[in-house]
Amino acid sequence: MNKIKDKVVVITGGAGLLGIQHINAVLSNGGKAVVIDINLKKINLLKKKFKSESNNIIFVRCDISNENMVKKTLSKILNRFRRLDILINNASVDYPPLKKNNKYKLENFSINDFKKDIDVSLIGSLICTKIFEHINEPINETSISFFN
Repeated sequence: MNKIKDKVVVITGGAGLLGIQHINAVLSNGGKAVVIDINLKKINLLKKKFKSESNNIIFVRCDISNENMVKKTLSKILNRFRRLDILINNASVDYPPLKKNNKYKLENFSINDFKKDIDVSLIGSLICTKIFEHINEPINETSISFFN
């Protein structure tokens, strides 16, 4: 039984490496993907890559730590697909690979960078779940939320 077929799946951080894997899984199983990411350059590259799937996918630039942007994103989703079924909270801050003396190593990691991580990974996930959850009652409480 394919639980993704014909479902509208929202993927935050969808333009990242793991997000692209989620997109492929959703589309290959007959679902519709809503790709949310803050990086417009990456979104534009993905639009080209998934051009043949344009009936089953939309891309929305959104900072998920901004509640008003997430509300506007919900409107775009509902205008296009009339519903949403699954939320995959996948967004995170995209840091460059670690190198010697890199500022992102724990001993060099700034409090401001940590706060940015919290805003995206924790607060952003909460905002998305809170706003998107009002559509239907959740049937599973995890970082991947399913809505009836």
